[in-house]
Amino acid sequence: MPSSTLVPEPLSEEYISFMDQNHIRHYQIHIPANKDGKVNITPETMATALAVVLNRNNHPLLIHCNRGKVRPIYSAHHTSI
Repeated sequence: MPSSTLVPEPLSEEYISFMDQNHIRHYQIHIPANKDGKVNITPETMATALAVVLNRNNHPLLIHCNRGKVRPIYSAHHTSI
């Protein structure tokens, strides 16, 4: 199962070990917070994120924000997209 985070923070050794033990692929794509609508996300960054999401080999997929490791905002399974 792939996991994707949207911030550039380094991952803890414990988290990396957990993913290795459970055969979880991790994609880290930095997409800045845009709560006020003033941040422009580059087309390259958006294309990278969409390539991960649209690749059915990555499903199911968990995406979370910088503080949302326990609050998934999107979980895709084979027919969700």
